[in-house]
Amino acid sequence: MRRGEESPTASALIDRVYGGALAFRPRDARQTTIQGQLLERLQVAAANRRHRIDDNSSGVSPLLWAVLWLGAAVVICFGYLFGLQNVYSQLIMTAGLAIVIGALFVVIMEFDYPFRGDVSLTADTWEALRTAIRHGAIGR
Repeated sequence: MRRGEESPTASALIDRVYGGALAFRPRDARQTTIQGQLLERLQVAAANRRHRIDDNSSGVSPLLWAVLWLGAAVVICFGYLFGLQNVYSQLIMTAGLAIVIGALFVVIMEFDYPFRGDVSLTADTWEALRTAIRHGAIGR
């Protein structure tokens, strides 16, 4: 995910787990219910994985970037049109507005791909979550 690609190891593991769940032949109603629940949870896990992969491979579209840049230019120009008596105050106000918009663009770029870059979810984050779930700290 960090390189923007799907992991073949993870895909093979999911296929193996699915295969094992489908190969199991329940002997009674209880095992049938358990198998159904297992398959349902596997489906949810696989769907969540597909969503993460999609989130990692799709960013803000070029059209949306164009709209954002155009909107930023209009807002900055509008701020400049306030026409204050003091030119320095006008300049400071317009520069402040431009800095805030620029900072927001940086945030958009950093969070555009949630599993890549300096601000991202790493494998350590997932491992910590898994450990917390395993020890009962989450899910009760």
